[in-house]
Amino acid sequence: CCWSRRNRTVTAPVALTDQAMILAVGGEMDPIPTGQVYCSMIGLCFHRGDIQRAAEWTEATTRWCERYEITGFPGVCRVHRAEIMRIRGAWRDAEEEARIASEELLKFNLVFGMGDAFYEIGEIKRRKGDFAGAEEAFARAHEYGRNPEPGLSLVRLGQGNLEAAIAGVRRALAETNDDRLTRFKPLLAQAEIGIVSGDLDTVAKASAELDEIVEQVPTPYLRASAASIRGALRVAKGDDETGIGDLRVALHGWQQLDAPYEAAEVRMWLGRAYEAQGDKDGALLEVRVARDTFERLGAVRAAAAAAEALNRIAGSTGLPERVKRAFMFTDIVKSTDLVSAIGDEAWEDLLSWHDHMLRTVFDSHSGEVVHHTGDGFFVAFGDAAAALACAVAIQRALVDHRKETGFAPVVRIGVHAAEATRRGQDYGGGEVHKAARIAALAEGWEILVSEAILTETGDARVGDFREVRLKGFAEPVRVAPVLWRD
Repeated sequence: CCWSRRNRTVTAPVALTDQAMILAVGGEMDPIPTGQVYCSMIGLCFHRGDIQRAAEWTEATTRWCERYEITGFPGVCRVHRAEIMRIRGAWRDAEEEARIASEELLKFNLVFGMGDAFYEIGEIKRRKGDFAGAEEAFARAHEYGRNPEPGLSLVRLGQGNLEAAIAGVRRALAETNDDRLTRFKPLLAQAEIGIVSGDLDTVAKASAELDEIVEQVPTPYLRASAASIRGALRVAKGDDETGIGDLRVALHGWQQLDAPYEAAEVRMWLGRAYEAQGDKDGALLEVRVARDTFERLGAVRAAAAAAEALNRIAGSTGLPERVKRAFMFTDIVKSTDLVSAIGDEAWEDLLSWHDHMLRTVFDSHSGEVVHHTGDGFFVAFGDAAAALACAVAIQRALVDHRKETGFAPVVRIGVHAAEATRRGQDYGGGEVHKAARIAALAEGWEILVSEAILTETGDARVGDFREVRLKGFAEPVRVAPVLWRD
């Protein structure tokens, strides 16, 4: 079953759709009509921005599928489920669901739905900060007949190309039909772009139209979206008190919808408003929660922006906090000899490629680059499993490059998990030094990890443990090499 955008209508009575769903999940229909009812329901809900209703019926339908040992409904229905997962912060599962949907749609030659699948992949990658991946996904969506806007314009915004962002969203709005709900997301994007560009008149017009749409269709998702823009606009104009009221309404709405990314974005605006009022503690509370949420989700660029805001609000010295992180240190082995062998110009080219490749892998595993010195990186991760997976991905990428081109720099990696003191964007303390010294013991192509990493991950394949003495530490540390080669 697949729901086409061409068939959706907001005039369908929601109450009757609910009644049909009650019959469907109650077991009074066969699987095929049940799937058709579900697809119609979820398509209608998403068009109206009724995410909460879509999520509730999706959970009920999932239980129905489990009862009848059905793996789920394919096609665009799966894309909508991916969108619910993305809104609720399960980005990895959402991207996998959208990818499976694209394969199913291709199998059944349902080309119109493939654009929706790739568009959803683009939305996930954009939020992660993977603009290159998002741009590629939106291009595939366009190839299969799906308008890549407003997602593509928001990618351009993230890339700093304001002119392209403004033109793209203007074009998207010009192409909307008589159904005002189709204008909602492009209007949100236009407002976001306008705030960044400083065009507050355009933001005000977009916000007014968003409020008009919400009056007609007052679903929680649309209300929270409109309140977010209204609050951000007022804060941008300096009306912090009124803006905080709107942002609090928006935050409550996003929390009710279990939408962590959107809630974190609102918290960033609340932090800005509190900071403008001189309430440093209030600003730090909001921005710190936003940063932690972005880090947990894997929204690398948003997390970095939040960390910068925390640093600024706290002042140059920063306010210290104790946090649990997995720390990674990387280093090119015998880099001095390599420079002498290939020359300065070739070394700079190689180093540029190395840095770009490693940063890409860090981003894809939600790694936060703390320091980058010469040919080495110090990176922090929210959990040990992500750090370990990132280390393996780096070494495998280097091996693949060596197979393709005949050469790749030899990198050693050390990983350790512990509590440390965070001050602004920096980390300090004995455990950070321990992670650096573990990395210094690693050989070329090796990933050397502490026992603490393996305690948290549990199922990593490693070689024999050994006890090592680290400078500055009285007690020996147990480390083991990761068996990362296939």
